[in-house]
Amino acid sequence: IEAKNLDELYFNTILACLKHGRLYKVDSGSFSGTHRLEFDHATLVVTNPAHRPLSPTPRPGIPVTTNDEKIEQYFVDDIMDGTLAINEHYRYSSWIVGMPNSTDLMHKSIPRGTRLNQLGWCIDHFVNSGFGTNHCYMTVGCAEGLKRYDWPYKNENEKGSTECLRGLDLKIKDNKLNLLAYFRSWDLVAGMPENLGGLTMLMEHAVEE
Repeated sequence: IEAKNLDELYFNTILACLKHGRLYKVDSGSFSGTHRLEFDHATLVVTNPAHRPLSPTPRPGIPVTTNDEKIEQYFVDDIMDGTLAINEHYRYSSWIVGMPNSTDLMHKSIPRGTRLNQLGWCIDHFVNSGFGTNHCYMTVGCAEGLKRYDWPYKNENEKGSTECLRGLDLKIKDNKLNLLAYFRSWDLVAGMPENLGGLTMLMEHAVEE
């Protein structure tokens, strides 16, 4: 699914899901027992993600749950601040920029982040070693995270989960920064626009650095 900007990508992807998505029953996970419309697999390509506004422009009959102000706050809190609350399982930021030494790295014996600022390392590596490299891949989550699904729980708020975003691959081609993001699961309506807007701001931050 290709688009010129994030706005076009959002609506192209919704229409493609309605046309090609598979309806199935959720046996385990969020909203178990309900039915979900889902792609078996989808590759989304956007050529100019930095075009403003980052959030989709509302259209009749299709919900838009975010705006540029929310996206900026998401970037600040969930991508660039690795500080976690005591019982918080993870944030993408706890893997992307790492957790401060003042925050416990483990939660119920499972890592919920890293001490390494992966984004900072990648930026430094491009600057010091050159743009022609395939080294700058950031891992989100860990193998042990799967054990969160085994946690007993009394209500939905206590359920454990793994990170939906699993990796970010930065490459510079033709003097332009490219980002490939892999999501194991993705809420197309409420999650995708905010996630991609925040990741676009990550790219802009990297370019400025």
